[in-house]
Amino acid sequence: MFLPSLPSNKLAAIDVLGFGSNLKVFMVYDKPFWSDPNVIVPLYVEDCAQKSLLAEYIHVVEHSSWNNNVLVIWFVGKGPEIIGQLNDDKLNYEITSLFQNSLQDFSIPRAQKVIR
Repeated sequence: MFLPSLPSNKLAAIDVLGFGSNLKVFMVYDKPFWSDPNVIVPLYVEDCAQKSLLAEYIHVVEHSSWNNNVLVIWFVGKGPEIIGQLNDDKLNYEITSLFQNSLQDFSIPRAQKVIR
């Protein structure tokens, strides 16, 4: 991809980085249920919480700078592949359940819209 080509040792280093895939999911709400967080970094601890299909693949959750009613969720690892197999309704359910269980607040509503 580079002209001139990179040295072979740099090409080899790039090949083994293992960055993997990532995906942004935008959750649009009527109004925020969160209390103005800048960034939420969930910590997945195996066998420590209710099992979730997506919890271990969330890298970060942040509110959108361009719309106060939108959360942006970054998924990594196998997360994008799993999400690709879910319809929007199931994805909304999984993310809402994760928020409700993690925050122990079962009044957290489902998003009005999911954008991938």
